[in-house]
Amino acid sequence: MAYKSIGRFTGCSRALARAILLTLTLITASSFSAEPPWPSEPIPVSPREGVIGALWLKVNHPDWRWEGKAGEGVSLPLSVVRRWNSLGFGFTADREGAQAVLTRPYELAIGDYTQLVLRVSPPPDTLTSLVARIDGEERTIIDKTPPDLVEMELTGPISGKRLERIDIIFTVQKPGRVSASVTWILLEKPDVPGYVPPERPFDGMLAEPESAVFEPGLGLAIRAEDMPRLRELAGSPLFAEVWEQDVALAEEQFRHDPRKQLRRASMYTRRHCRIREWEAVDITRNGLALALVGLVSENPEYMRQAAKYTIALAHVEHWEEGFTHWFPIQQQYHGSFGPNVATLEASFLLDWTWHWLSPEGRAFVRTSIRNKGLPGIRRGLDAIANQSIRYHRGLIQGTLAVAESPDDPALNEEVMTYLEALNARLENTAIWPDGTFVEGMAYGKGTLGTTIMAWQAIHNRLGVPYEDIQSQRVVPAIQFMLEMEREVPTLFAAWAAGPLGSDLFADQCVPSRLTAGSEPWAHSTSSNAVEYAAFGADWLWAPKFHADPPAPALPPFSVFSEGGWVFLGSQNPALPQVSVETGVWLGGHTWPRKNSIALEAWGEILLLRRNILPYNDARHMATRRTAAYNTFTPGERPQQIQGKKGTGAKLLAAEDLGGFAFVESDAATAWDRGVKRAVRRVILIRPNTLVIHDSAQLDKPETGVQNWNSLGEWEIGPDGNLRTQVGDVRALVQRVYPPEVAVNAGPDYVHRLLGSRIDREGMESPDREVPVYRGTFTNQAAKGHAMLTVVQAESPGVSTALNEVKILGNNTGLEICVGGDSGNVVRVIHYPRQRSQDDLLGCQTDGNLLVVQVAGGEMQAVVVFDARKLTLPNGETLTRETPGALSWGRDTELGD
Repeated sequence: MAYKSIGRFTGCSRALARAILLTLTLITASSFSAEPPWPSEPIPVSPREGVIGALWLKVNHPDWRWEGKAGEGVSLPLSVVRRWNSLGFGFTADREGAQAVLTRPYELAIGDYTQLVLRVSPPPDTLTSLVARIDGEERTIIDKTPPDLVEMELTGPISGKRLERIDIIFTVQKPGRVSASVTWILLEKPDVPGYVPPERPFDGMLAEPESAVFEPGLGLAIRAEDMPRLRELAGSPLFAEVWEQDVALAEEQFRHDPRKQLRRASMYTRRHCRIREWEAVDITRNGLALALVGLVSENPEYMRQAAKYTIALAHVEHWEEGFTHWFPIQQQYHGSFGPNVATLEASFLLDWTWHWLSPEGRAFVRTSIRNKGLPGIRRGLDAIANQSIRYHRGLIQGTLAVAESPDDPALNEEVMTYLEALNARLENTAIWPDGTFVEGMAYGKGTLGTTIMAWQAIHNRLGVPYEDIQSQRVVPAIQFMLEMEREVPTLFAAWAAGPLGSDLFADQCVPSRLTAGSEPWAHSTSSNAVEYAAFGADWLWAPKFHADPPAPALPPFSVFSEGGWVFLGSQNPALPQVSVETGVWLGGHTWPRKNSIALEAWGEILLLRRNILPYNDARHMATRRTAAYNTFTPGERPQQIQGKKGTGAKLLAAEDLGGFAFVESDAATAWDRGVKRAVRRVILIRPNTLVIHDSAQLDKPETGVQNWNSLGEWEIGPDGNLRTQVGDVRALVQRVYPPEVAVNAGPDYVHRLLGSRIDREGMESPDREVPVYRGTFTNQAAKGHAMLTVVQAESPGVSTALNEVKILGNNTGLEICVGGDSGNVVRVIHYPRQRSQDDLLGCQTDGNLLVVQVAGGEMQAVVVFDARKLTLPNGETLTRETPGALSWGRDTELGD
């Protein structure tokens, strides 16, 4: 097949570009040329492995070495771009069977390696092959392998003397835009032994004679004096269910042989390391639950086994993710996650098994923390956002764990310096002053959780009062969680209600697993759990616990302007409520879902904000598509906000006018091209009606799509509207304008449903994946779009009178009788410039969407959008210099 080649540069020759950059590198006295040669043979990273392609390395310029070639059925342009952890390859396939190739030449001696390993992230519906030219002969090493995980390791046999070229071939099974990435290429000697563990790893490391002390030795999370209280709570009926779950987890770890934890590498995640059983430590078998349950239950067998887990971790050769972080050329900031997590695990295990280890065993663990943990953490302290914060926590806890005495003035000064840096990072890169999270809710909670546990370690170990440790951002952040999600994970609720003494959060303390952290998925296979698990501290903080806490008494309207979140609800928290996510992009983990909404009613989630799947799940990318978050999308194009500071959505207006509340936000900069305007207006007409108006201006004609996502299956009614039901709660989504749209509905991959500690039947509810259903209203292609939609939530047997909705003639808008009362009417009129004064209920305006509430014959509230002028029936005139929202309300008393 003939291929069209595309290089890294356009507008000048590759030779000229190289010459220019070579000159620049010489001027800056760089130690390498513009395109430094790869070494003449594989770079060994172990006796059995050698690297021949590390495509994340800046110093090796993989985006120069590799070229993209387009075969038949592939359209130019192609893109070859070096990313922080891989080389990206993008192209457009016009038909099934189209092929595109990543290729580069080699002049490399293979030696006695016999197997090639490719780490690749192929797109769905694409087959991956690898062809190598060895000693002048073309050989197929990997042949048309379908995708399984988002990131896969593919292997094939290799032999000969000299490698001359590699072609990575992507064969497309479904037309469309394709994006793939390659991380590394290795050669292996499979017959060479891997890591060889010590034959007698525990000799001299365990206490003799055996201890009879069941309390922590250091007090990093819980202290010796806390144990009676923990035992009392564990034995109480309120905690019986969750305690049984902890005991079951500990028993599983007890039955596992700690010797099997002896590994070459302690891994934080499989994303950046080898997928090899002999390298990977099973996170659910790290011995932490065994040690903690052993202390609480005073079980000597558990403690003996937990002490072996402690020593096994100390024996692990590398406290790293994988070879990418001891590779001799360059390391990544991300590589500090491995030693950070291992340091946290080792310090907790050392603390809890302290009295069951010999002095030699304690010294061995501390030496491992000093040599394999703390240096690896320090190299990543300048990392961005949540990463640096987590590393500072590990540095604090590891330093406290290896210190001989907490009374050492130098230790206190060192730790408080780390604390100052941690809090500064928290306030500058993680949490806005209003409590919103820079990187989104999930990463925000994880970051705050790990920070709180760092504060706890300093308080317990050094005796520093809480008020001298914590940041002032913590209370607004927990308040933000409560108002946006209507509940707070136990870690945060207990911290706020205990050390902070806040009554607002006291009723949010519910029984949780002893080792649970800030999320109910703290026992998933992600070792993030170690970073912010409470390990019983939340039990000790909470002044009281509730098996079934009452709904929090919160404001029915909240605006978090700095982070761009708005909550719309009612005085009765059971009634429909909606949260709107706007705000600019600032971090690396905000999802492409600006101007998305989530709707909950009577305890059920009707319009869903998804939880992402694990990164290595092939369906992961589907959960982060813009279309998965109840948003407007031009031409089904996803938002592309990552990598551009200051982009995303701009909150234009938000106000509560009593009978209704509204939000207006423009997400035009969330797309990297082609969108001049993408304004969404969200209007909650209390108690149960949501009106959505989307207005877009595009550079070229594209369809306009409103996406609706639910855990309930959508049905398309004979009227062309969408209906869904979740539990006993129903939602009706009606189009108002334009009158003709294409309506579709169907399954849309899956949602990661986070398990609750105790479900409604009193049984453990684990994490699971459930179907998500997406319905769409699609307007025909145009440069301008205006889409008006109304959502009604209903539940049988509710005592509150619900609204009645009438669509006005000619699709001009809506008339809503509030609570079914024809004397209390909210009218939503679309494009009022074309209407008479009577149609505007006595108002005059140059705006394009008018919302008016009239009760008892008198106007109660009004808002008009995209207006410079609004004249009320009494002659009062409101003006502004540039088009925007103009509003007036008789009073601000809230509806039911």
